[in-house]
Amino acid sequence: MADQTQRLEIATVKAEVGSNILYLFSNAAENAQPIVTESGEIRNLKQVIAAIQEDGAEKISVATTIYQTAAAGLAATADGGIYLVQSGDADKIYTVWRNQAGAAVNTGKTAMSSQAIQDALAASNDAAQAAEDAADVATNRTAGLLQPSALAPAARDNGLPLQVGDRYFNTASQAEYIYSANGWAANDSIEALEELKDGLGDKADTSKGIALVSLYQFGAAAPGQERPIKKGFWTDTPSGANLWRFRDRILVGAAAQANGADDPGSDKTWVGYTSGGLMTYFETRSTAAIFSDNGVIAGAFASRSSDQDVVKGGPCIAVAGLAYNNRANKTAWGGYFTAVKDNDTVMYTHGAEVDIANRGSVVDINPYNMTVPGQTVAAWLRTGGETAESGQAVNPASACMGVVGSVSSNPNAVFRKGIVFAANAIQVDATGKAPAIVLARNQKIEWVLDGSGSKAGELRSDATSSTNRLNASFNNNGFSLFSVSSGGSEVESFRFIGSPTAANFLEFRPANSGGRPTITVQGNDANIDAAIAGKGSGGVRLRDGAGSERIQVNTNGVGFFGSVPISKPTVSGSKSGNVALDNLLKALADYGLISNSTS
Repeated sequence: MADQTQRLEIATVKAEVGSNILYLFSNAAENAQPIVTESGEIRNLKQVIAAIQEDGAEKISVATTIYQTAAAGLAATADGGIYLVQSGDADKIYTVWRNQAGAAVNTGKTAMSSQAIQDALAASNDAAQAAEDAADVATNRTAGLLQPSALAPAARDNGLPLQVGDRYFNTASQAEYIYSANGWAANDSIEALEELKDGLGDKADTSKGIALVSLYQFGAAAPGQERPIKKGFWTDTPSGANLWRFRDRILVGAAAQANGADDPGSDKTWVGYTSGGLMTYFETRSTAAIFSDNGVIAGAFASRSSDQDVVKGGPCIAVAGLAYNNRANKTAWGGYFTAVKDNDTVMYTHGAEVDIANRGSVVDINPYNMTVPGQTVAAWLRTGGETAESGQAVNPASACMGVVGSVSSNPNAVFRKGIVFAANAIQVDATGKAPAIVLARNQKIEWVLDGSGSKAGELRSDATSSTNRLNASFNNNGFSLFSVSSGGSEVESFRFIGSPTAANFLEFRPANSGGRPTITVQGNDANIDAAIAGKGSGGVRLRDGAGSERIQVNTNGVGFFGSVPISKPTVSGSKSGNVALDNLLKALADYGLISNSTS
């Protein structure tokens, strides 16, 4: 619905058109296009002067240099050309000369005649009068555009009586009203918009910083022959739709300063000078470049699923990008973002932020069930896309995500850390732990040696059942392995305790077929004992491969072959010269198994 502001803009535009006609008449070049007015096309001043020259076949541009002498003009004019020489006659401005085979020939023609001056002045006065008339029309029209009011006006703003066609905007009802023979009535037309479009047409006025371009509407017979406005989105629906097509480059905001050249040289925008000039492609390679003039959002996109057509709806996508790489030796990005921290006075600088908000119930997913209705995921990285869905053959992608540095010549172009999870970013589960990374069985964390891809190690889970699973934890005690019950509770099963002053350690080594795995003491000391200790009154038991206990050690002593450990016995009494018994007792004592107190 048009209001008084739109009407005032219409009148202002038409006044500017009249002013523009006067400017073009006085300043346009002789070879310029005729000036378009409401009553038809007219010639500019230079064209009028050229037309009144005595010989129409030898018209001269008034912009031609007037030489002081015929010889000077001859030297600067090609053979057969016309040139002007200053006249010594006070009634004449110049005489017309011709270069004829290298000789200066006076054509006898002079300029300007008094009649020509009168014609030019008459044309200029006519153009000025047309501008004044247009301004009068604008004034008359704006007189009927009254100031907004909450009450219906009883007279015009200048105190004159109301006239049919007067308009005002009612601030109470938020509607425009038009005055008729029956009084004020609501105006629901879009006449003002159509009048503005008709008045502008396809004209351009670059002096105002704008140029109207050709907009081709789908289905129109020709540019400017527009169909009625429709509210539909598709052309193949009963409501229909209007489509506008624009095939030129678009430069918006600070990007409008770009000269549009493939190599702008020193004539770059501030974006082109960023990163030592490496960002010039933002303005030289973009079909639409939008650089903000006020340092906030350069381009914003939004979509709402509730606005969809219930029949032809689809995914609600605010921004979509497609890069189709089908040319040899070319690179492609479906999306590219970069941010630069220029100095230490700034606050936060992020290359990209992707947020997700869940106002519904919590829906869990896992590696074996990734598409659950109601799920909420901040970033969804998928391979294949619509190409795979269409049935076309695709191969595995190189990687889901790459974390890379910049260039080897700049060693500081690296990340201080790889992936960092905020302490409160992940919700804890029933065990009180927060699952930051969730992998499926046989998926692993892998290390490689070099560019050849040789494996250096990996960490994975091969478990096919959760019955006997182990959890690992680095804790205040060091490193622990936990057995997990069916209910999810943990029981510590193995512990490695660290020491900041450790010098010696145990080494576990496997063996080849037929060999013996060993537990060895290693460290900085030359001679190191290994100690295996029980807890409390407990000790250590050694069993054979069949599970039979061979040696048991506890606080009571030692037991062999399943015997209860006892303290070291004392053997006493007389050997009566028995050499064999004496040797046996001595050997047992040397092993420390007995105390030999015999005589």
